[in-house]
Formats: sequence, structure tokens, C-alpha cells
Amino acid sequence: TAEQFCKKDGQTVICENKPTGGAITSIPQIYTLKSQYIDYNNCKDIAKDAVVAKDASIVLEAVVVATNGTKDVLFLQDKNVKDGKSAGIQVYCDKKDGGCVDSSGNAIADLSQAFSEGDGVTIEADGIANYECQLRIQKKTTPVKITKTSSGNSIQPVVLTITDLQDGIQSPYLGSLITINNLTVKERIKTSDAATATTIAFKLEDDSQKNIVVINGVKTLLSKFSVNKKYNVTGVYMNKNLKPN
Repeated sequence: TAEQFCKKDGQTVICENKPTGGAITSIPQIYTLKSQYIDYNNCKDIAKDAVVAKDASIVLEAVVVATNGTKDVLFLQDKNVKDGKSAGIQVYCDKKDGGCVDSSGNAIADLSQAFSEGDGVTIEADGIANYECQLRIQKKTTPVKITKTSSGNSIQPVVLTITDLQDGIQSPYLGSLITINNLTVKERIKTSDAATATTIAFKLEDDSQKNIVVINGVKTLLSKFSVNKKYNVTGVYMNKNLKPN
């Protein structure tokens, strides 16, 4: 359920739905509220800089499944959800406003250096945002607190096919760690910087000629994939893209 809360911005009063019922204590619980945060008719048109977190109260535990080599994003998953559905989510840290802090309240400059795959973490946050039709945790008014609680945790990827992902932006596997076997590399389709290969993407195809884009921000992907060769690929599923871990 939700209630209206309102605030005044100049001469304009802005009202939004605010989730009720206490703190959100798991990633699957966030997804039960997705209709409050995502308008699927309009979400694809939202620019990155226009995304603003709406109020939430979050205290949950999760495992880091990927950092993707980025300073401002962590990919988390609930270790108690074995089928991978509604189990994964991003935490986004906007460095411009001190978006994430550690257990001592110090700003985290680089998430990929502060955390590793398999780290158990506790997340305390006051905002949920919609970015490109996907939910993510980020700062609303108070920086997201990320506390490392353990290491060496294992999340087993769910083995799927491309057909299993045909729900697109409403797929229950968005944000979760998955494996797709026997994919053939068809072509390299994107490089944002030819010299440094900071963003690289490949189109891979299964035996029924359905395809998926695999994208990553690390140069090592160049050496991992060769056109016309087959691979088993494991990564985080992100809105029709697969980001290898």
C-alpha cells in the first residue's frame, strides 16, 4: 500500500506515493513495489540525468555479484532466492553528491576498489529510482550506507536461454546473475573509444538465431570473444544486455 506525501517546491506543491509498512528488508520486496516506481509506458524516455530517487526506507542484506569495473555501481543479489527471479538490483552512487558512504560515514570513492564479488553487504538507503526501466537503489536525501559484513559468498547463476528473457523490461531476471550456454559471437557492434575500448559490445546468437548483446567496460573482453566462436556466458542481465561478471 502507499500514502501520499507532499512537499513544496517554490509555489508548486509536489505529491508522490510513499510506501508504507516499515522498512524494505529484501530485494524481492522492492520488486513488489515496482508499480510505484516505474511507469512502463514512459520509462524508456527518461534520460540518465533526469532520474531522481523517490522516498523509500531500505535496510537489507545482499551479496555483490559484480562491480563491472565501475566506480559508481554495484550489482547485488539476494542469496536466498535460488531461481534468480526478482533477486538482483543495482546500487548507484552519484559521486557529485556523496551518494554512498561506508559504515563510518566516509564517502566511497570507488566501489570497484571497496568491494569484491562475493562480499556480503548491508544496505541502508532512503531512495529507489527508475533507470532505463529498471529499479535501482540510490540516494534520495541521505547517502546510501554500504557496510561489508562478510566475504567469499557464492551466488549460483541461473541457467537460461534467450527465449527465457523475452519479457524484456518486465523480465523477472533483470539484475540477476544468469548463464546462457552455446552462444555464437556474430559481430562486434559498439566501441565508445576505439583507442581504449572503454565500452565494448558484441552481438551473440543462439542456435535458433535469437540474439543478445553482451556489453562490458573492460578491455579484456576483446581477448575473450572471437567472431563465429561459441561461448557459455555468465553475467548480470540488464535490459536486453548481458554484462559479463
